[in-house]
Amino acid sequence: MKKSYKKIVNTFRKVVCTLNRIGVEPVIYGSLGLHLLTGKNVKINDIDFLLQDSDFDRKWDDIKTILEADYCKLDPKHKQEFKCQDLFVSFLKIKDVSQLTKINFSRLKKYRYGGGIYRNLNPKQYLDFYEKRSKKRNNSKIKRKKDLEKIELIKNYLS
Repeated sequence: MKKSYKKIVNTFRKVVCTLNRIGVEPVIYGSLGLHLLTGKNVKINDIDFLLQDSDFDRKWDDIKTILEADYCKLDPKHKQEFKCQDLFVSFLKIKDVSQLTKINFSRLKKYRYGGGIYRNLNPKQYLDFYEKRSKKRNNSKIKRKKDLEKIELIKNYLS
C-alpha cells in the first residue's frame, strides 16, 4: 500500500464517526471496502463512500461544513471529493453506482469500527461492480488491469 495503512484507517474512522454524528451511515466501497470485507491485501489510495440518496440530498451541505471545519478541504476540481491530510475521500449517491451493482441499503450488513457504524457491500456486489466497471474501462488498460486483479481476488475469496 502506497499510503500509510494507519493513516487510511484513522481517516476512515474519523469520517465515519463524523457522519454518524449527523445521522448518516455511510457505505464503504472501493479498495478499502474490499479490504475490510475480505481481509486481503489490496492497494488503497483513497476512501470511497456511498450515501443514501436522501442523506446526500438533505445533508450534503452539513457534511461539507463539518468535514471542512474538522480536518478536510473540498477539492476544487471535484465537487464531491475532499482531501483529508494527503488522502482523497470521495462521496457518491448509491444511485450513481446502480448501473454497476444493485444495492439495497437496508440489506447491507452493518459494521462497527473505532466507535463508528458503517455498511459495506457483500462479495457478490463487489464482483458485479468490478466486472461491469472493467468492461467500461476499455480505454484505460492500467485501471482495467487493477479491476481484473480485484475480480480474481473476489473469486478466490468466494471459492
